[in-house]
Amino acid sequence: MTNVAPIRVLIVDDHDMVAESLRRGLSMTDDIEVVATAASVAAAVELAASERPDVVIMDDLLPDGDGVVAARRIRADQPEVKALILTGSGNQGALSEALEAGLVGCLEKTAALDRLAAAVRAVTRGEVVIESQTRRRLTRAMRGDHTELTRREREVLALLAEGLSNRAIAERLVLSLHTVRTHVQTILRKLDAHSKLEAVAVATRDGLLAR
Repeated sequence: MTNVAPIRVLIVDDHDMVAESLRRGLSMTDDIEVVATAASVAAAVELAASERPDVVIMDDLLPDGDGVVAARRIRADQPEVKALILTGSGNQGALSEALEAGLVGCLEKTAALDRLAAAVRAVTRGEVVIESQTRRRLTRAMRGDHTELTRREREVLALLAEGLSNRAIAERLVLSLHTVRTHVQTILRKLDAHSKLEAVAVATRDGLLAR
């Protein structure tokens, strides 16, 4: 059996008890290794450069800036790093900024540790993680229209918002993986988005996911 290297995680939170709780909880899993914790934007950027994590779990508010700025700075040097933002349920601005920045996940700070661990694994697989309550809150926040999207593109977009991978979307809609990839690229182009998560952010902002 081939040994698979654990997912390397950097935790960024200025509350020592929270950071330690996250570290202990995630370290109990077999496939996740917390390589460091940081309490500021500056420390996060420095540790990311030295530890080369696979995933950064970032608080949305830090003493010397916000988590979105820190994640952007880290990803500018290491674009392969996956960044998850933890935000308070009432911080609508942080949610929108995190999504529009092209980050791969946004979870509530109250998310259970097993949910957080699952999110770490999901973003490592290339999936997008947006909790249902986050999507609903963003959808209610803003409205708009994008008539240039076809019906099929809207269907694909809705499934992206559910966090489905391209392969899962292909299975759900009974399409080839190549066709789904083409739809995703067309959606990104039409919405002027640089990632799936940013496309979902634009869609929620403009009411494309409203029910």
